[in-house]
Amino acid sequence: IQAKEIEKLKQQNKQLESQQRNTIQNNTNSQEESSINILDSNQIKEYEKVKELGQGANGTVQEVTKKELYVFKELNNLNTDSFRDLLKEYEILNQIHHPNIIKTYGIYFGDKTTPPTIVLEHCTQNIDAAINNKSLSGPQIVSSIYQIAEGMKYVHFLKLIHRDLKPSNIVIAKDGTIKICDFGLCKVFDSNSTKSSMTKGIGTLFFMAPEIINEEEYDEIVDVYSFGVLVFFILSGGQMPKIKIPEICSGKKAIIPKEISKFSNELINSCWNFEPSERPTFEEICNDIINNKFQLINGIDENDPIIQKHLK
Repeated sequence: IQAKEIEKLKQQNKQLESQQRNTIQNNTNSQEESSINILDSNQIKEYEKVKELGQGANGTVQEVTKKELYVFKELNNLNTDSFRDLLKEYEILNQIHHPNIIKTYGIYFGDKTTPPTIVLEHCTQNIDAAINNKSLSGPQIVSSIYQIAEGMKYVHFLKLIHRDLKPSNIVIAKDGTIKICDFGLCKVFDSNSTKSSMTKGIGTLFFMAPEIINEEEYDEIVDVYSFGVLVFFILSGGQMPKIKIPEICSGKKAIIPKEISKFSNELINSCWNFEPSERPTFEEICNDIINNKFQLINGIDENDPIIQKHLK
C-alpha cells in the first residue's frame, strides 16, 4: 500500500474512528483516556521476531520480543479493506481497558520490509490448545468461562459486538488471566434502536447464531449464542456440538453430554435459544454463575482460591 493510499484511508476512517471512540468513551466513567500510538520504522525494528503463532483471514500473528515478549499482528493481504479493518481493530482495542481484553501497544503503518502491524501483549496459549492439551485444572476451567463472560459483559457495555467468539480467539496470559482477542470483525451497535442489518455471514460457521446464518437482522446477542458453543467446547474437552447447519437454522439444539453439570447444561441451552430475546445477557450469565456457586463442573469447590478471587 502506497503512502498516499494510507493517508487517504486514514482520512476515510477518521469519522468512523471518531464515532467508535465517542461510543466507547460515552459508556464508561472509569475509562482512562487513550491516545493513538503510531509507531515509526525505528520503533518497529526494536522488536525481534521469535516465531509465527498462527494465521488469520487477513494476517499473521508473530511472537516478538523487546526485553520481554510481545505479539505482532501483521497484514498478509495488503489491500484497502484489510488495512481499514486493521485500523478499526487497533482503534477499538486502544479504547478498551479491561483485564479480560487483550492490550495493544501501538500500530505501524508499514514500509517496504514490514507490513502494517498491531503490537499486542504476549499470551502463552489459547483456550483451544489448553483444552486439547488438558493443561487446565477444574477450577481454572471454571474461572476461564467466568472471565470470558466478564470480558464480554464489558464489550457489550461499550456497545460493541465481537462477532467471532471462538476458542482460538480466547488467549491465556502468563498469570492465567483470560484475554479475549481478535476484534477485526467487531461492530458498534446502538442498543437504543431496533436491530440493524449488518454484514452477512460474519464469524466462524459453527459458532454463528441462527440469525446470522439465516442472513437476518441481528444485534449483540449473537455473541451469547457463540459463548454457548464455546462453553460446550471447553466443558466437553474440546468437542464440538454434533449438529448440522440446517438444523441450527431451524432452531434445533445439539444434545449436551450428561457428564456436563446440570447448571452448565441449562446455561448452554439458554444461550442456544433460537429466539435472541430468550437468550441471557452476559451480565445475567455472570450473576447466574456466582449465584449457582460456580457449579459449571460438578463438585467444584467455590472456596478454591482460583474461584474466590472472582468474589472479591
